[in-house]
Amino acid sequence: MKMDKTQIYCDCALSSFRTFILIKIAIVVIKSLKVLYACLGICFFVSLAFSEDETQKKAQLALVVDFSKSGETAIQAITTNYWDLYNSFREEHPNVKLELALLGYSKQSFGSHNHYVKVISKFKDSPEKAFEFLVSNKDGSSVSENNVGHALNSALNALDWDSDESVKKQIITIGNGPIKDNYSLAQKVCAKAKKKHIVVNSLYVLYREKDKNHSYWLALTEMSGGRLKTIVPQYLIGGDTDYRTNQNDKKIINENEYLNSTYLGYGEMAETGLTRLNELDEKSSEIGYKTLSSRIQFKGSPYFQGINTDWDLVEKFHFENFTDFDKIILPRELKGLNNDQIEVALQMQWEERKTSLQIIHMLIQANKQINADFPEKPAYKRDIVETILNLFSEGGF
Repeated sequence: MKMDKTQIYCDCALSSFRTFILIKIAIVVIKSLKVLYACLGICFFVSLAFSEDETQKKAQLALVVDFSKSGETAIQAITTNYWDLYNSFREEHPNVKLELALLGYSKQSFGSHNHYVKVISKFKDSPEKAFEFLVSNKDGSSVSENNVGHALNSALNALDWDSDESVKKQIITIGNGPIKDNYSLAQKVCAKAKKKHIVVNSLYVLYREKDKNHSYWLALTEMSGGRLKTIVPQYLIGGDTDYRTNQNDKKIINENEYLNSTYLGYGEMAETGLTRLNELDEKSSEIGYKTLSSRIQFKGSPYFQGINTDWDLVEKFHFENFTDFDKIILPRELKGLNNDQIEVALQMQWEERKTSLQIIHMLIQANKQINADFPEKPAYKRDIVETILNLFSEGGF
């Protein structure tokens, strides 16, 4: 019965938000206590999504992932659930900014000169950089040696770790198999990481009940003050509960067309920015509607809103108060307008964007309510992102 009510509220909200301006919507929609609470939540979301507290905490997480054949399931799971790394973390820790880095190891194409290790993205890179690599990653030859030691060494030395001891810093290795030739290097790196207050945790992908290599990984994590958890490949991707939110996820995807229409490319980066916006949506869609729905939710967060001022004139106008329109190449939609008209047009686009994101957020909250009516799944059935974030969040921030 709750699902039916949630659906009614969502349907009403969708039609209202698309038909009236925000003040009128509030008058029309606020007819029950539940909807009132929903609208209050939306206002709170908007204030979070479009402003960033300079005093907020920060946390740094480096994922060091096995890209050999035995790691293919883990890679697929990270790719499928990638946007939820940011969505779920922000939902649980709204006052903590996540800086995420991704490194891969033990793939032939990464090159022997790098000990078959690749720094895919660093802490200051756009979150989309890692996803672009993951979706373009192709199966390739593995190397016989597990290069965890070299990968951990790159994570420690190639990344810009914050010197502030109050910043939570962690490396999570994901893989399995023997650690032979570079085990001593891995030991040294873990000892060094501990001195720098960087904890090394591990997720060991378990394929058989008794695995003699498990003990080597356990010793490494204990050396840095970290923990090791075993994960079962068949549950890493998740998706067994997606049917519950299928209807709302499709509505989120439909709203994405309106959201994307509010972006107005300008200058030399216009085509590149708009193309990338749509291509990443398409790549997410190819993985599945759940991944695309999560991608759209990500687009409403501070990890995306406000970082596109180099190509989106709506963001540049709103976040930088930019009005020197005669100094840039205007979008074709704005050509022939005077400055006052351009400002009005850009403000209207901004309001339309906020409206789309409010609708998306309402649907996300409806999905949360739906899932809340079911028992929490056991730890061993959590997808890889849930497991990563639970491990990373232990002890708080």
